[in-house]
Amino acid sequence: MKKLILLIAIISFMISCKSKTNSSNTDTSTNTTKSNVSGKTPTGSVYKTLNGVDQKTALDMITHFDTSFYNKQKLPQLNFWFGLEVLRDIVTLIRNDSVSQIKANHHVDGIRIYYAASLDTPSKFSILLVTTVDSVGDSLHRDYYLHSSERLFTDTGIAGNVFKRGQCPGANLYNWKLGGFIDDITCNFKDHPHYIKRHMGRKMVKAFGSDVVNTRGEWFPKDLFEDAVNDSRCDGIRIYFAKHPPKGNIDTIFNNRDAFVIVTTKEDKKNKFNHKDYFDCNTFQESVSKYSGHDLFSAGEDNGGLCPNNCN
Repeated sequence: MKKLILLIAIISFMISCKSKTNSSNTDTSTNTTKSNVSGKTPTGSVYKTLNGVDQKTALDMITHFDTSFYNKQKLPQLNFWFGLEVLRDIVTLIRNDSVSQIKANHHVDGIRIYYAASLDTPSKFSILLVTTVDSVGDSLHRDYYLHSSERLFTDTGIAGNVFKRGQCPGANLYNWKLGGFIDDITCNFKDHPHYIKRHMGRKMVKAFGSDVVNTRGEWFPKDLFEDAVNDSRCDGIRIYFAKHPPKGNIDTIFNNRDAFVIVTTKEDKKNKFNHKDYFDCNTFQESVSKYSGHDLFSAGEDNGGLCPNNCN
């Protein structure tokens, strides 16, 4: 079943952000798939997440989050930034995986983002990006970790950067008191299921951490990442911890559920090391047009996105 997409579409405004470390103390749909590592790793291959964590460690982090934090503890408001070069390498890897997976009658269809927690004390909260294949017959999204040893896994920025609220002025959705910005009137949100309005994104980001975390992860189609790479303005993406409002969602299954909000960023002309969110309806037009006619989609949501409700 296709999953919930949360991407912001609005007017851009200028604020920047400096990089920090790649995890934070205080963090999948989540089918914690059994390790597919059996015997020796094939020559020229690795078992890793798309942000560079080996499969065994990733599964341990997912399990630790599930047993120690899921439905037990509040998490801090965090966001994670991944640069354009990493995104390009991810898209290239997925395209190459698609060729080999098709031979096995599988089709790479997206990326599952997990909440995760390190095993040290205190735990550091993070996210894991895991590729999925369509199971064809039942339209499930199954995790896989086996990839060829490509450029992505030597990229120094593969782990991304994590920021707490207040540490990253370019993370515009934290600036909920900032006035003077309106939703892009050119956006038709009813027909663009991958977008939510800026004010809703700000509301969701603000609400995160108000209660114990009640979601394990969320699935996103690969086309969204391809569209981001193809946008000449984009220098990366920011992934926010977020929470749906307690009511008013198209599908009540999402009421009060934690989730992720993804925003594209662009370089600050005054400081190339700063990355600021920008919002409009242009970046993801191609993927929107592919999915907008799907029966499962409704405005801003597509039925079946969050785990534990839908974990496959």
